[in-house]
Amino acid sequence: MFEEIRALVGTVLDGFSVCAMAYGATGSGKTFTMMGPPSARGVSYRCLAEIMRLCEERRKSFSFRVRAESAARVSHPQLVPTSPNS
Repeated sequence: MFEEIRALVGTVLDGFSVCAMAYGATGSGKTFTMMGPPSARGVSYRCLAEIMRLCEERRKSFSFRVRAESAARVSHPQLVPTSPNS
């Protein structure tokens, strides 16, 4: 999966915003694909490592500031906490 989006990762250093997300049914492997175990890191870790590698490769020509954001959305109503007033 990472090889499919590797070219997009490089565009981050050109000023483009990139979002990689996993979508699918419960148990389909989204977390495994994005995070992976310590022995075989997933897409998220590999993208960050690639960004750092590219920054190092280009550091003589450019100065970079890297900021990463992560968001999680819970959409299953049984998992969303309810307020005591409901």
